[in-house]
Amino acid sequence: RECSIRGYRYFAREYRGQCFCGNNLIESVVRHGRVSRGGCDCCGGNVGAGKMCLWENANHEDSNAQLPNIPVALPHQSQSHQISTVAIQPMHAHLETSSTPHNNNKHNPSSNHNAPADKKDKNNNVDAVATRKPTGAFRLRLHWQPGYNWQNDRTEQFWCMECRGSCKSGSSIQIDKCLANNNNNHSSHRDSIRQQFIAIAKTIRPAANPSLCLTVSGYNNGAHDPIILRRCVRGGSSSQNFKEIKAVGKFELQPENKLGVRCLSQHHHPKEYEAVFPEFCERTRKYDTTYWRVY
Repeated sequence: RECSIRGYRYFAREYRGQCFCGNNLIESVVRHGRVSRGGCDCCGGNVGAGKMCLWENANHEDSNAQLPNIPVALPHQSQSHQISTVAIQPMHAHLETSSTPHNNNKHNPSSNHNAPADKKDKNNNVDAVATRKPTGAFRLRLHWQPGYNWQNDRTEQFWCMECRGSCKSGSSIQIDKCLANNNNNHSSHRDSIRQQFIAIAKTIRPAANPSLCLTVSGYNNGAHDPIILRRCVRGGSSSQNFKEIKAVGKFELQPENKLGVRCLSQHHHPKEYEAVFPEFCERTRKYDTTYWRVY
């Protein structure tokens, strides 16, 4: 209430009743990443040290807060078993965060950023670590592996998804060279924010504006129907739900209503500023541009 009265867009609770207000979600909060499951008692007497429960003031003039149905993991559940979920509809858009800095990979072409492949146990069940969603802000990089020949170049390449221009409603999604996070360079840091995303339920959202979702704009015109940012639909939408982003390993991003048919990619082999759109999966697989990785 005090933060709202003072005109702040975001407010958070930490430890035993400590309250914080702010307007810069990216530089102050999202860059630290999210806590692990069951890490906060947001409405209890002690949220915990070194972490915050964050809300957006829906009454703020700049707020685009949408109230999504966010699956919340109940605490004290083993990750190897199915996790019970409940649908919540808070008065404000709610995120759990950690004040421990998030260790993002830096662009280093000389190192191998390929994460291990999905692991299976003796019963052929995929390991829970290999299937869970990423937490905090991340980049989406086109998967590369030895043998790929993009634009007659067999060396490792780094192409990341990003907002075209600023991450606002109506902005389209494109690919560009992956940018390193450099908090000491304001211009570089500002540009790298366009490549930062978060995953909530089946949606993918720009970390700079979590009330917006990657949205399919059409299927008939190829790259002229790029993925765009639109306000997230409460309760979910087939045009905003994708299967299936993972924290570990490579994955295809398929629109929920075109599973096995359409895969998010760009046209042929990657070049800078190419639009991301729902291409036929048979083409993306042929051109070795069908897989993505959290980077």
